[in-house]
Amino acid sequence: MTFEQLGNLGEALGGIAVIVSLLALVYQIRQNTIAIRAQTARDSEAVWSQINISAASDPDRAALATRIGVDSQISDFNETERYRLHMWTRGIFQQIQSDYFLWKAGILQDDLFERRMRWWRSYVRTPVVKEVFELEVKQEQLDPKFIEMISDGPRLENLVLEGVHVAGKNS
Repeated sequence: MTFEQLGNLGEALGGIAVIVSLLALVYQIRQNTIAIRAQTARDSEAVWSQINISAASDPDRAALATRIGVDSQISDFNETERYRLHMWTRGIFQQIQSDYFLWKAGILQDDLFERRMRWWRSYVRTPVVKEVFELEVKQEQLDPKFIEMISDGPRLENLVLEGVHVAGKNS
C-alpha cells in the first residue's frame, strides 16, 4: 500500500469517525433534553407541592383557603386577610405563569400544563380569586399573552395546533 492510499484510507476513517461522533452527540443532546424536561416537571411539581403543604400546615392560610368559596366576596375579609390572600394568590399566579413560560419554551410537557390550566381556570372563577386576578391584570403584573391564554381561552391542544406553542408539541 502506498502513502497516498494510506492517506486516503485515513481520510475515509476520519470522516466516518466524525459522523459517528455527530450521531453520539445527537443522542446525548436528546438524552439531556429528556432529563431537563423531567427535572423541570419535578421542580414545578415540588413548588406546587410546597404551595399545598404550606396552605395546609399554616392555620392562617388554611382558614383563608376554606373561606374562598363560590359565595365569598373580597369584602368578607378584613384588611390583613385581604393582603395575605392577595400575596398568596399572587404567588400562585406567578407559579402558573412560570409554568406557562416553561411550556411555551417546550420544556414543560403539554399534558402536565393542560392539567394546570384546568385547575387554574376553576380557581380563578371563584369571585374572591377573580377579583385578585383582575387587580393583578390592572397592575400589569402578568404577561399579556399569558393572561389571554388562561382567561378561559381555547384548550391547549387547539393552541398547539394553531402554532402558539413555539417549540412544537412535546407530549
